[in-house]
Amino acid sequence: MHRRRGGREEDAVQEPEKVLVPALVGLDFADATRLAALSGIALDPITGPVREGAVTGQQPLAGTTVPPGSTVQVTVEETGRGGGGGSALIPPPTPLDPTGAGDPAGV
Repeated sequence: MHRRRGGREEDAVQEPEKVLVPALVGLDFADATRLAALSGIALDPITGPVREGAVTGQQPLAGTTVPPGSTVQVTVEETGRGGGGGSALIPPPTPLDPTGAGDPAGV
């Protein structure tokens, strides 16, 4: 592209087009993949060929601008593979007798 300046033509320096990296952490991997495609980037799960689970990390971070087609590395925690997040079944407490002693037999 050329533009005239002061009677002479100069090459105009164009900034390369950039896209904004979306926030992917907390999304299901499938949802993160769809959002990445809509944003013009690709995902690279650094935890291996994971296709299920939640995104727990990303690089570059959300809000960074990158050239279209760039790859964002994501860490994915596989569903059902530990790491916490679940809750254990805890039985309800045993009610106390009216006197406050924990033994309903009164012993």
